[in-house]
Amino acid sequence: MKDCPNCEYHKKRAQLWREEAYKFGGHELPNRSESKPWFNLTDDEINEIPFTSVTLHGFARLVEKKLKDINSE
Repeated sequence: MKDCPNCEYHKKRAQLWREEAYKFGGHELPNRSESKPWFNLTDDEINEIPFTSVTLHGFARLVEKKLKDINSE
């Protein structure tokens, strides 16, 4: 999807809608440059997750918890 004209069009429309929604609600638009960077799991961190005896849903929750722990630091 690199440089897809349709995707870029809809991305811009979504941004404009978001700005209007904030204005309509009487809120200032949050400054995205102040947002905290997101950190992914490393291969070692993924290997630490015990997935052998867990359902797919349980595994997803374990990954979610690990990401929350990393990104809340």
